[in-house]
Amino acid sequence: SFGASAVDMTFTAGGDIVVNNGGTTTFTGAYNVNAWNDVVIDIDFATDTYTLTVNGGTVATGLSGAGSRFFKVRDS
Repeated sequence: SFGASAVDMTFTAGGDIVVNNGGTTTFTGAYNVNAWNDVVIDIDFATDTYTLTVNGGTVATGLSGAGSRFFKVRDS
């Protein structure tokens, strides 16, 4: 186990993307359920920042401060 993650992304069964970034949870966008989706997470470990892009559109950006424990991504 790596401990707590700084950014926790959930792709819900209903097509929502929910991001918890440092204790703040927000609905950030949607994805196509039961279809291929292009999901890109750009992580800059030097600055502890990230950008989440889904199907060509930016849906989340932020600061983390977590270094190598940056993300936990799951589906629900």
